[in-house]
Amino acid sequence: MLAKLRQIAAFPADFYDFTERDRVGRDLGVHLFGNYAIRFWEDPADGHLKVLEISSVLPPSSGKP
Repeated sequence: MLAKLRQIAAFPADFYDFTERDRVGRDLGVHLFGNYAIRFWEDPADGHLKVLEISSVLPPSSGKP
């Protein structure tokens, strides 16, 4: 996961699988990686990539076989 985050930080535009808008209207990049969705934002003020969330795209397990 750390290697993927470094790749995204180096070339964010290459990792936009789709975009979403946050509550203030910023475009968030979303990259699907294995069983995870990585939501990020390129901050023009400081030039850094902000990773806002890494979430599982699998449904929660019910605990039943």
